[in-house]
Amino acid sequence: MEVFSNIVDQQTLRKVNLDTLKIIRDAVATSFGPYGSSSQIKIGDDTLPKFTKDGYTILMNLKFNGIIETSLKEVMEDLTRHVVKEVGDGTTSATLLSYAIFKRFVTMEEPNNPDVNYEIFKSMPPVEIEKAFKKVVKQLNEIITHNKRTIETAEDIKKIAMVSTNSDEELSQIIADIYKENGNEVYIDVKRSNVDEDYTKTYDGMTLNTGYGDKAYINDKELGAANINNPHIYFFEDPIDTPEMVGFLQKITWNNILEPLQNKKEFIPTVIVCPKISTDVNTILDNIQKLIFQYRGAGINIPFLMISNVHQKGIFMDIARLCNAKTIKKYIDFNNQKRDQENGDAPTMETVHEFYGTADAVVSDYDKTKFINPQGLYKPGTLEFSDEYLQMVEYLKTEVESAKRDGQSLNTIGDLKRRYNALKANMVDLFIGGATPEERDNRFDAAEDAVLNCRSAAANGYGYGANVEGFSAVSKLSYSDFAEDKLVMAILDVLYNSYLDIMAMLYGSAENLYLDSYKEYEDAGSKAVEYVNEVIKNWVPVDVVTKKMSYDIISSIDSDTSILEIIAKLMTILINCKQFVCPLPTVSYKQSVELDNGVKAILE
Repeated sequence: MEVFSNIVDQQTLRKVNLDTLKIIRDAVATSFGPYGSSSQIKIGDDTLPKFTKDGYTILMNLKFNGIIETSLKEVMEDLTRHVVKEVGDGTTSATLLSYAIFKRFVTMEEPNNPDVNYEIFKSMPPVEIEKAFKKVVKQLNEIITHNKRTIETAEDIKKIAMVSTNSDEELSQIIADIYKENGNEVYIDVKRSNVDEDYTKTYDGMTLNTGYGDKAYINDKELGAANINNPHIYFFEDPIDTPEMVGFLQKITWNNILEPLQNKKEFIPTVIVCPKISTDVNTILDNIQKLIFQYRGAGINIPFLMISNVHQKGIFMDIARLCNAKTIKKYIDFNNQKRDQENGDAPTMETVHEFYGTADAVVSDYDKTKFINPQGLYKPGTLEFSDEYLQMVEYLKTEVESAKRDGQSLNTIGDLKRRYNALKANMVDLFIGGATPEERDNRFDAAEDAVLNCRSAAANGYGYGANVEGFSAVSKLSYSDFAEDKLVMAILDVLYNSYLDIMAMLYGSAENLYLDSYKEYEDAGSKAVEYVNEVIKNWVPVDVVTKKMSYDIISSIDSDTSILEIIAKLMTILINCKQFVCPLPTVSYKQSVELDNGVKAILE
């Protein structure tokens, strides 16, 4: 009786991983460079196909029929996710380089390999190779970062956007104009448009991603927005769904709106902000909305606005604090509530109408509400930012950096960034249009990549694109004292030749020629070899389309450093892994690999 285990040995594991990397490489390579093509992806039965040139989107939608293959794909997806969300670029280059590097390592492990690096890799334990690889990448990233340049003009932004959008002049100019008008710290949120054209919406106040609760509140027909000047703003920290909270709302509306209306007094402009409301509250609001419509017909504007469904707790609390408002919240411990009421920190029915903050204006449309010049933004009587505001901004900036450094989730980092940019009052929505679903999908993906690339470059600097900075750094390090170590020199040799491979693939795409290595392009007499050599001569990109050296092909400096960090982590896993333990015992994985290659992938 034959015995099967759940252990896959190193030799078989190496082959399956290499075959899997090649399939992933071939899939994402279709999108590589200006001549890259779209992939059509069917995500679900009830959805339209998605069209994309985005390498990460293609990677996410690859499916494999084996546990080892699926595991490697999931590792790559996880490694590239953070980079894509930070820089918007890098998945395709990282995948191509990873395959080229790992293929060389696997090839050098083969018996009788004539490569001069074979002996050094054979004689070293995998853990030492791993350490040396990380050491090399650290040095390379220091060289790359040292070469960074600072964004000086909107023209720099346009050049970066042109690379990310495959030379979409119109879209790149829109992004450049946003930076020109709002400065380098602007936060651009990319959205799909429901029309063919691209357009922008600028929010010049501290912003919540929630709009008015009903069209009845719209008093500015030209903007389609509710605009309340110098309002009393009440921040309900918890849902208005208990008798006490509903009573608080009734008291505020009576004091500020209904009582003045009944006694022909001046209204108190009122804005209510809360996470959620109950059915009882809807009845109250329905009555107010009817009054608003009725009196608007008579030329009387009732300045009232309700903002509910607020889920951004952090931004909510930041804005309340800057409006100098005490929030209204629920209490579980009634002793604590009584104590806070006595101290003036919690409202009673008699005092709740006094628990408000102020701003110059609150402007709300269907999906955004901005607070213009909250009371605590400036020092009294000046246009100088208050100490409290500056402390809040600095605190959030530090928190963003700490979250990145500590490896916290993308959601956590994203929430902190949104809080920071909401306080900076520097947000723009960019709506992406297109004549067809394919065009809109492709332009949306390109715009997202461009915005993230520009944001990263504005914050951290830029360098040449097309992998030139990383390639150049490998060359420089190869001729330094650092490379005297034989193992380091061997790793640099592997990296250099791997960069040669993907650069040849980039320029070979102009001839519709997709080969595995620089040598294959050389043997085929491809012009790609000439362009790669031109890059090496000057360490300046050659434009794939014009075939001329171009100083305009630039990208965030973080693109190259992030790609190398992905590769270092992936190589650590691939090189240092001796075996794979499957969830269950299985028929020889080695046998299945020999029969049908054990690896199949489809785009669903």
